[in-house]
Formats: sequence, C-alpha cells, structure tokens
Amino acid sequence: MNAFAESDAAALAVLANDPQIYGMTMDLPHPYTFTDALDWINYNRELSLKYQSVFSYAIRKPDGTLVGSIGRRLAMGYAAHQDELGYWIGATFRRQGIMKEVLPAYRDHLLTKEGLSRLSALVFPENTPSICLLEQCGFEKEGHLHHYFIKDGCYKDALIYAIW
Repeated sequence: MNAFAESDAAALAVLANDPQIYGMTMDLPHPYTFTDALDWINYNRELSLKYQSVFSYAIRKPDGTLVGSIGRRLAMGYAAHQDELGYWIGATFRRQGIMKEVLPAYRDHLLTKEGLSRLSALVFPENTPSICLLEQCGFEKEGHLHHYFIKDGCYKDALIYAIW
C-alpha cells in the first residue's frame, strides 16, 4: 500500500468505473471518469499535506499494478479518537484474498501507529463479502441503521461494524 499518485489516474478510472463498486459504496460517482480520478487523487494529496497523514492508500500487487483502495474518513473534535474505514477492490482482483491481507494490516496500523482507539465501517446489508471480511478481521456488528443513506433517490439501510 502507498499513497495514490497522479500517474494512477487512468488505472483508477478504469477500476472504479464499475457498477458493482458504485452499488456498494457511497462516495464514488458513476460513471467514474479520468477527471474524477485525478480530482480525487489531488484532493487526497492536499488532505495528506494538511494533516501530515495518508488517508487513502492505493492497494497494489507486488508488480505495482493498482487493484483497489482503502482509506479512512477523518474524524475531528469529540470523535478524533476514531475513524470510519472504506475500501473497494477491482472486479478482476476480487476473491483472491487481497483484502484479507490488507484490511488487518491497515487496521493494526491505525490502532497502533496512528493512535486511534476505534475503527468503524458502514456496509450495506446486501454486501455479504464485505460483511464476512469485516467479521474475519475482528470487527463486531454494532447495529442496523435504518434509512441511513440516500442513494439514487432511495433510502438505504447500513450495518455498522467496529473494532476497538
């Protein structure tokens, strides 16, 4: 894992322009364009410079191929001891155990090196692979949040998982 670079924009646009990723995330537009990728990379670079921390990491294969992303949403003030995680992986790289390696490493990094005491993840109830991953990585289900999101004009429930 490392920070995204502008040179990742083309690969990021291809990977993230996936209806399944769009359907299971809240922050990615669809279609996902090269401009979206470049804007997101630049936004994250500015955020990292401002707070002296990387908030979104590129997940890569050993040969450097971009396969996905994992990151956290910065919490401030009374909630500064915790962050919310988000992640996705490109279609051709799913079911290869990549996230099973990445998520525990990222979790441990945030809880030890970044000094956070709690991590949470919101997941749609129909996203069984993500739910299984979170549970395998030690996250516990804390609740079912009814009508938590509005996506495509419809209310969507979310499950909240956390570890501390």
